[in-house]
Amino acid sequence: MKKGKILGIGNKDRYSYFVFKKNSAILLILTKMISGISYKDCSGVGDTFLYDIDHMKDTKRKRKISEFVDDRSHFSGKGFDVDVIFGKNKVFLLSYANEEITKYLRKFVSENFEFKLTKKQLNLHKKAGKKIK
Repeated sequence: MKKGKILGIGNKDRYSYFVFKKNSAILLILTKMISGISYKDCSGVGDTFLYDIDHMKDTKRKRKISEFVDDRSHFSGKGFDVDVIFGKNKVFLLSYANEEITKYLRKFVSENFEFKLTKKQLNLHKKAGKKIK
C-alpha cells in the first residue's frame, strides 16, 4: 500500500490530531485505520470513504478523492471518538480515545505515513547538522 504524507501531529493525554496531505491513497489508508479500531458498529466504514451507495437503486459507485471537500465523518464506539475532516488539500483526523486506541492510532500513522518536512524545516535541520532520512 502506498504511504501517505503527514503534515502535522499533536497530542495531549487522550486527545490526538493528525494533518495529512490529501491524495488518492488517503481513502484506503483511512479505511484501514478506522477499521482497525475495535469498532463493532463500523461495518460500513469502507463504504463511507470508498463508495457512493444508492440503496434505492441498489448501485455502488467508486468515490474519487476530489469529491471530499468540506466533508466530515464521525466514528465513535466504546472508548473513542474520531472525526475525519476533508479540506481542499488536507485531511484532518481528530481523536479522543482511551490509551490502547491512542497507541494503535499513533503506531498506525508511523507505519503508514511519512512525515513531510517543509523547506524551512529542512534548512533548520541542515544548519543544526542533523541527518535527514
